[in-house]
Amino acid sequence: MTKAGLSVDEAYKLADEVASSFQGTIHSNELVKLVYKLLRAYYGKRVAEKYKQLVEEREIVVAEEDGKTFIHFPEES
Repeated sequence: MTKAGLSVDEAYKLADEVASSFQGTIHSNELVKLVYKLLRAYYGKRVAEKYKQLVEEREIVVAEEDGKTFIHFPEES
């Protein structure tokens, strides 16, 4: 989320809110939609669209393995 324009502190707080907003399993597409919705609500359309673009460009990879969702952030060059 920092690549989308949030500070580390803002990204941490948003991630904490995302994690506390569901119980059990969440599918990767649901996670992306939830993060987008919260980014748009708190930080505006520009930041939310940047996040969406990064996901679409696979700069942020939301994946599922063994029923668990995780987010992989490729190394920055």
